[in-house]
Amino acid sequence: MRFEVTEVPPQSVAVVRREVPMAELAGFFDSVFGVVAGAVGQVGGAVVGAPFGWYHGTPGATMDVASRISRRGRAR
Repeated sequence: MRFEVTEVPPQSVAVVRREVPMAELAGFFDSVFGVVAGAVGQVGGAVVGAPFGWYHGTPGATMDVASRISRRGRAR
């Protein structure tokens, strides 16, 4: 597997952030990526990138995690 670091210009994102039990992390992402993309469309925006997760803090029994999608257009 090969990794490459690429710099991109700043982007606006739509996000859902929650404290999630580690065992429920996959379910969190499965459920919220569609919700976030739908919310972007409902306010007239457009998804312009792949969804991604952003982890805040150190993992323990729970994880502070955010599901984000790059977007352009209106924000709420």
